[in-house]
Amino acid sequence: MHNHIQPVLFWVGRFFSLILLALALGPGACYANWSWATIPSNLSLTGSDARIPRISGNGSGVAATIWSRSNGTNWIVQTNFFNNNAWQLTPSDISPTGKDGSLPQIALDSNGNAKAVWLEAGTTNIIKTADFNKSTGLWKTPLTISDASQGANYPQVAFDQSGNALAVFTQYNGSAWVVQSRAFKNGVWLPAKTISSTTLNAYDPQVAMAADGTYSVVWMSNDGGLTNTIQAVQFRNGLFGNITQLSGPSANAKLPKITLDEALQTTAIWIEATGQIYQIASRQLTGGTWSDIHYLSPSTLNANAPQIASNGTNSAVAIWMQQNAEGIWVIRARPLSSGSWGSLTDLTATQNAYYPKIAANPNGAATAIWYLQTSTTTTIQGSYYQGGVWTTRQTLSNTTQNASIPDITMPTATQAQAVWLQSNGSNQIVAAIEGDNVPNQYTLTVSRSGSGLVTSNPAGISCGSSCTASFTQGTPVSLSASVDAGQNFIGWSGACQGSGTCSVTMNSSLSLNARFVSSSDYQIKTIRPPHGQITSAPEGIVCGLGTFDCLKKFGKDAAIILTATPQDGYDFVRWTGCQTPEGTSCPVVLNQPTTTIKALFRAKPKYPLKVTKSRYGSILSTPKGLQCGNNMSSCSHAFVTGTEVTLTATPQEGRTFSGWGGACTGSDNTCQIKVVNLTKVSATFK
Repeated sequence: MHNHIQPVLFWVGRFFSLILLALALGPGACYANWSWATIPSNLSLTGSDARIPRISGNGSGVAATIWSRSNGTNWIVQTNFFNNNAWQLTPSDISPTGKDGSLPQIALDSNGNAKAVWLEAGTTNIIKTADFNKSTGLWKTPLTISDASQGANYPQVAFDQSGNALAVFTQYNGSAWVVQSRAFKNGVWLPAKTISSTTLNAYDPQVAMAADGTYSVVWMSNDGGLTNTIQAVQFRNGLFGNITQLSGPSANAKLPKITLDEALQTTAIWIEATGQIYQIASRQLTGGTWSDIHYLSPSTLNANAPQIASNGTNSAVAIWMQQNAEGIWVIRARPLSSGSWGSLTDLTATQNAYYPKIAANPNGAATAIWYLQTSTTTTIQGSYYQGGVWTTRQTLSNTTQNASIPDITMPTATQAQAVWLQSNGSNQIVAAIEGDNVPNQYTLTVSRSGSGLVTSNPAGISCGSSCTASFTQGTPVSLSASVDAGQNFIGWSGACQGSGTCSVTMNSSLSLNARFVSSSDYQIKTIRPPHGQITSAPEGIVCGLGTFDCLKKFGKDAAIILTATPQDGYDFVRWTGCQTPEGTSCPVVLNQPTTTIKALFRAKPKYPLKVTKSRYGSILSTPKGLQCGNNMSSCSHAFVTGTEVTLTATPQEGRTFSGWGGACTGSDNTCQIKVVNLTKVSATFK
């Protein structure tokens, strides 16, 4: 017997002490989204005690559970499969007779093949494994995957979607306990690899594996002193990364757990104390870099038993036991999304609750399970999480018999399977219960503007009288609008747009509006223009240049002609909202409730008229603008292009006007010109 057996017995004894404490420990309300079977199944059968069931699902409807059960002499590892919506009638014994098997774990691939690992006790404890072949329905003969000459402990196993598996466990190397990994690839167990320090004791390894074979391992490390640290490493693209210490440099850390999503983000969680209070701590590995430590629980209250599961890309849900201010152990949960932890939720409140477990699927859902202590018994409870909301807790076990040590998996997106230890009055048995998703009921609300009828297929909406109905999640609903006499259906707003049939799928509560308008209410709305006016024929619109008759009801299908007239000095530019403009005219046929029309006007360009002259006379313009006095040698004024301007030359007394130059000619004292660009004129007085 090696002297390294003592730490093994310490940790195993500590684990079973927690279980015995659990047996001294329960009720709730109801799930909104799960319908659980009313009577749990007895998987281990009666007559002998069972202990510590574990369960795994493959996402394709298969679940497998594993436990140890006494045969009167030894603890035998047993399994049972949930397939085709039923558990096997009789469990399978997979460990050798005459040997004690404990701490069993099981994992499934997408085809329903299984890998089991467990600790086999003997002179030297070893790790055993067995394979289940779905096509034959048989377990193969167990193999030893640890070094039989040295002690081993803490087996864990994971499967990817290609049938490759990984087992991790601790192995004594002669001086320290180290974490070993053994990969199962192409039907063969590869040689073991040591992935922890060879000089520091390592305990409680946990493994998570992605579909592509990437895996992350986390464990507790101890150098022989009183302080434990959490260590982690990832295997990706055929290579191991560096070992990283996740816990704080001076903290005492324990109970690591890990999850790995399909985007290869690893999230680790553990308990950590820098003094007497243990907090829940977490870090994420994204793109090869670990985040800083994030503490999920308060620093003033003890936390314990952390668990975590990925429920989608870059998201996860954590759950743990948390003491509250009254010293009651409650179950607390917190979601992780894109590196940020959400708000805390207490799933229990006024009674002691213990040993939480959680399972999740990539669609954002998760199911938590735990056991609750009452004054008379302990019962299994759970809650369902989706869309950021936890459902009200529900009691799953028989409330007249003690139940403890639960585990949970979600073999499909719409199903959960739970197992636990249940007293039947004589023995501890493995109980199981199935939960099926009950789709949400979502509300469809229709409002109406005007007078008309909206009906739905399937039936439920007849608005009219019934404008609200509930439909099962995922139901496609078609809505049709029919009009009353003299009314017109204009279209939908809200959850639907346009004026055809409205089709929606009820994955949330929806609201929409159906708009009906009387034929007599069809109208033209003109936007009052600056620098111009819009008038209509027939009469009704006189909009602009100080008038405000800009809105007029003409009725459906009325034919209207709008005319745009610019202010002096302005030109008409264009219409907006007019479908077939004809210069300054806009013909409109009212085929919608409100037709909005706008006319745009623009100032005509101006050009300067410049006059230079000799003294002894003045120049004036008609129209007014240019005024060139006796003593001025030049002057100018800008006129709107095309303006006809008359210039008049008036000599001083005793002087005469001798003639024009530039754009004007002759000696007559008046000159008429049209300003269309820069125009220059000269005048001479003698």
